[in-house]
Amino acid sequence: MNFKRIFSFAIAIAGSLSISLAQDKFAYFDENYAMPLLPEYKTVQGDMENFNKAIKAEIDKLEKEYKDKLTALQAAAARPDASQILLESGQKELEALDKRIQTMEENAQKEGREKLIKKLQPINEKVSKALEEVSKEIGGVYVFRRESALFVVEENNISDLVLKKLGVTPPAVAGRGSLKNSNKLGYFNQNKVVPLLPEFKKVQKDTEIFREFLKKEMEKLQQDGQKLMAEVEQMRKNPAITEAQLKPKMEELQKIDAKLQELQQSSAGKVQDKYAKLMEPVIKTLQTKVDEVAKENGCTYVFRLESSLFEPKEADISDLVLKKFGITPPVETPTEKKN
Repeated sequence: MNFKRIFSFAIAIAGSLSISLAQDKFAYFDENYAMPLLPEYKTVQGDMENFNKAIKAEIDKLEKEYKDKLTALQAAAARPDASQILLESGQKELEALDKRIQTMEENAQKEGREKLIKKLQPINEKVSKALEEVSKEIGGVYVFRRESALFVVEENNISDLVLKKLGVTPPAVAGRGSLKNSNKLGYFNQNKVVPLLPEFKKVQKDTEIFREFLKKEMEKLQQDGQKLMAEVEQMRKNPAITEAQLKPKMEELQKIDAKLQELQQSSAGKVQDKYAKLMEPVIKTLQTKVDEVAKENGCTYVFRLESSLFEPKEADISDLVLKKFGITPPVETPTEKKN
């Protein structure tokens, strides 16, 4: 079922009917709610968890081997009489093992995706058939995915009807699936509203502060490592210094190097996670304001602007949401294009 095509068609209809749609019924299906209730889906989840555990165990084993070899190589390099040939051989062995780990991770991700698609295919086909049957039974309605809309009403939720068609008894919810005889559609321009929120500007500032903090942490580790390496080199020049005396310094150097590598590899992800965490309350509050505006204006659906190809200006609730935040909407020029 081509939901995107149906959605574009629905928006075009909305334009000609001033967003109030009295002759056509619209419904939505909530995959995130319905799919986990299917026994077949739970089986797939269990299979994929077992697959991921097996892959993780093998990768953990290889990573331990890598760390052990790295520790041994660093210890060998600390010896005054270290063989350059053996050190180069050990380095090549480490590089090969690292490449093997990366290849296994990439292949595992690819295999996991393929397995999931293959296992879900018969379930998706079954659900699609049930959706089509339910749609016909209730009058040939248009059906959207729940995640395509920011706001919906429970009356248009046919998820339970589909579950019952599939032999699953869902928990009862009053009014769900009764369908509105007429619908009013709105849309929301997040790219216009979010940058104007003081809360968002604070998130940007706090994220940048965190980014700088990580940068300084890495710079400090680099400086500490260089300082310690200089101390080790100086100690090696002293014939009275034994290998046992060098060992604590080398272990400390290894820890610094490992921490630096970990931070370099994870810093971008840490910044993204920090941003996402900071944005959670902003998005939650934004959703609350969208819900309030939708209810006050009798909307049964509010879609994201980027979901549509064409939309009537009168269906835009963005300025109303801004006013909910106490923000005066900016005046748009006639030539201003949609973001």
